[in-house]
Amino acid sequence: MKIIVVNVNTSASMTEVIAAGARRYASPGTQIAALRPSFGPVAVVACLAVAGVSGCTQPTETCAVADYGGGGTSGYQTPQQALQSVLAQHKPWLSEKGWKLTERSASAAAFVSGNDSVDVVKNKAGKWNVGGVTACT
Repeated sequence: MKIIVVNVNTSASMTEVIAAGARRYASPGTQIAALRPSFGPVAVVACLAVAGVSGCTQPTETCAVADYGGGGTSGYQTPQQALQSVLAQHKPWLSEKGWKLTERSASAAAFVSGNDSVDVVKNKAGKWNVGGVTACT
């Protein structure tokens, strides 16, 4: 099976994070192709209710967030600091403990705790920002 995921913005690093998330939940042997437009906005902020995410027994809330690190040239020195910026908000629907770095590239990283995940991306200034938060409610 082949699944095509489409990032609605032009960010290559966010497209990589989206593809990594799709691979994490895809069945073994599934091919993931990630696409993005050649022009348009660099970031699109959205919050979607998604049902049926693998590993979740309830519907999930998936949020793409752009303001944890301020965006632009601001951000954090390490992916772990970006993760801590999310956890410091003490959201009741997000695991507080047990976070592990599961994927890492030069421009993206993914942290997982149970069925929850936080994806972080490196911006053009070399700082780390939160690219997305997924939590099973």
